[in-house]
Amino acid sequence: MNQLRGGYNLLIKQKVRYYNTTSSGVNNDTFTSNPTSKIVSKLKSFFRKDSKKELQQLFSTDNGGIEKFFSRQHSYPIPQNIKPPTYIPKANTNHATIKLHGQHINDPFHWIKDNNSKSIEIDRETNLLLDSENKYSNDITQHYLEPLSKDIKHWIKSTKVHSVDDYNEEMGDFIYTKIDNSFIRKSKLTGEITTIVNEEQDNIKLRDIIELKVSDDQEYVALIVEIDVSENSMCLVKRVGNNNNDSYTIDMIDNILNVEWGKGSELYFVERDIITKRSNKIFKKKLGNSLNLNEQIESELIYHEIDESKYLAVVKSKDLKCILFASNDKESSVNYYINLESKDQSPKIVLKRIKDIQYNVEHLDDKFLVFIHGDQGITIYSAPDTIENGSMKDLTLLIPPMQGRSMKDGDVSENHLVLQELVNSSPQIQILKKEQQNPSSSSSSPPPPLYDINNRSIIEFPEISKIALSVNPVFYNLKEFRVIYQSPIEPPTWIDINVTNLNQKISKKPHMTGPLALDPNDFITKKVFVPSKNDPNIKIPMSIIHKKDIQFNSKNPCLIKGYGAYGSLLEPEFYFDDLFLLQSGWIICMAHVRGGGELGLNWYNSGKGLEKKNTFTDFIDCVEYLFKQNLTSPSYLIAKGSSAGGLLMCNVALSHPHYFSAVVAKVPFVDVLSCSLDKDLPLTIHEYGEWGNPVKSFEVFNYIKSYDPYYLIDKLDVEKIQNLPSLYLTASFEDFRVPFWIPLKWLTKLRYQIKKILNDNNNNNNDQQQPLIMMKINQDEGHFGSKAFNTYLNSLSNEYSFMIKAIEKSINKNKTT
Repeated sequence: MNQLRGGYNLLIKQKVRYYNTTSSGVNNDTFTSNPTSKIVSKLKSFFRKDSKKELQQLFSTDNGGIEKFFSRQHSYPIPQNIKPPTYIPKANTNHATIKLHGQHINDPFHWIKDNNSKSIEIDRETNLLLDSENKYSNDITQHYLEPLSKDIKHWIKSTKVHSVDDYNEEMGDFIYTKIDNSFIRKSKLTGEITTIVNEEQDNIKLRDIIELKVSDDQEYVALIVEIDVSENSMCLVKRVGNNNNDSYTIDMIDNILNVEWGKGSELYFVERDIITKRSNKIFKKKLGNSLNLNEQIESELIYHEIDESKYLAVVKSKDLKCILFASNDKESSVNYYINLESKDQSPKIVLKRIKDIQYNVEHLDDKFLVFIHGDQGITIYSAPDTIENGSMKDLTLLIPPMQGRSMKDGDVSENHLVLQELVNSSPQIQILKKEQQNPSSSSSSPPPPLYDINNRSIIEFPEISKIALSVNPVFYNLKEFRVIYQSPIEPPTWIDINVTNLNQKISKKPHMTGPLALDPNDFITKKVFVPSKNDPNIKIPMSIIHKKDIQFNSKNPCLIKGYGAYGSLLEPEFYFDDLFLLQSGWIICMAHVRGGGELGLNWYNSGKGLEKKNTFTDFIDCVEYLFKQNLTSPSYLIAKGSSAGGLLMCNVALSHPHYFSAVVAKVPFVDVLSCSLDKDLPLTIHEYGEWGNPVKSFEVFNYIKSYDPYYLIDKLDVEKIQNLPSLYLTASFEDFRVPFWIPLKWLTKLRYQIKKILNDNNNNNNDQQQPLIMMKINQDEGHFGSKAFNTYLNSLSNEYSFMIKAIEKSINKNKTT
């Protein structure tokens, strides 16, 4: 399992991050009016009238657009007594030179990294920086953002998504599901309920369960529970089904990332290194007749991956006959198997590691299905399940790759192969039926399974949507399988699909209530393919969502999102975060730039390493498309991205500052070169396959430096500074993927450079004409933010308020120039 500056390991194959608020209706918070504005009292009147109708008219063109919104609300500036941080440390020549490949690079703020990357304690100088940034952020939030954000918060809190359960699966004679604050097992025969986890009794939150596995005999349940915001986790092992219809804990294993049940009560688990966070060891523990937590049961080390670039993950084959585990890096993989029906329980290699070849394995009959990822898509082969250290010549081709199609997931059953695919970046399901063959008279083993690709079934979904195969535990006599469907305007819906006649049955359908509830009939979702200016043969997919009645007059507030790294997908799924913007008339766009996986492995490879700049140029091409089509214009455009997507955001903010009114960069990875030179950081070695290794290669060193936002600051001049968009940054103290000092170091250098250049040029522009740059530093959060609803709500409403005020600021600035 790759460790990404973005990815996440979840309870089921896919889970949407949105919050289902309580059913108690509108929260009776008390709002206090800001003396500088009448905006609060005006917005509160929306609730006294038709809240939803008024909200929908906030930024509509018919109602005068966003400019009229500000004039109606008696727009107010940043209070004059609030100034950007005054503590900007002097350039420090100590620890300030990078010497490599004959290069001498002075980095006067390198001490921020040095003083904090190898120490638990934060040094005094950094604390002064943090205090200064926090004070400014708090002042801006309280006196400039909150008059609007409080009411945005009210709208969000008044909206509810009555969702499907996160987890509800049938396994044999039981149903596993959630009821209130408990995870339970219910007998389909008797209706008897056994509580597996109760939040109060077990002192854990159900939301913190990131993986749950049930043993074949359903006597044991293993849960991976996240125990803090730093993504540390433990395994809780429960025995289920005693006389009082309860379960009890028989084992707790620290620092576990991934588990799988073997034969009977054998538990395989992946341990993570405490310092590097790398999943590097696989153990087996035989629980036997263990009855209580105090019994000490020794674990057997199955495999130790010593290569620091590689990560481990374990799964069980769908037919329950094999334990499969993989050792992956960014460019290759090797898969091991343990035959659970054999006396020989030693792990064996399916296909030995081959450079630039990544593959996955499943077991079927007496064969392995081998899914090899390639530039043209996934090619499916078979191999005998006695293979050891195999090579490509040992494989038999089953299904060749199909142009324009990439496989994202697969589900194997006794007689069917279900593939979840993207075709030109749009989702579909392909179902292939296995044709039984008579064994050859000259061979005692059965021939490889044959799937007739000319007789396959295809189920297409809307081009702007996301699908995910559910757990689907049935292997024998499969009649139907479950797909989780969602779109930007439709919450996740469970669809059960019959494998024979393809009939679809909606098993669970959510609905929305409140002022932000969307009616899909009121919206347009479409996908466009934007030609690349550098290569017209390259077409960049972009998803666009907006209300049907908007006018293309270049004055629509617009949010464009981007990521473009690790082959991850920026998927058009349902984001609770976006409801306010969509309902109030914004356009939302997702630029599926190179570096992502929307168009397959080739699309990913052409946006990483020495081709990383394609990510940035693709994003700018999408932005310019929006301008040319009059969907929006620079004063109304906000760009947003997180983590590696924050790298993209900060790059375009400095290279094309005049294209945006604001840029939102959450936990941005904005010091690529310095981090890539430090092998002691948790992800550096593993991610050489993503960014390249600047230690070994002078070409890579120079290339990273040419796009790294930290060094783009050096290219700023007066004109670019005057055109800089407003910047909203976040950092988290408990983030090991992008430690807090990375965005802090970048921001400190940026503030220093802005002040220096403006002073050198005797620029005395009014502070109101300067970009608003703030960073929210979250003390008790990790890379993925807070799971607590109120904390999330405060952050989101302040972020929205910042975006709206940034557009106002940009409009006013253009009026005075």
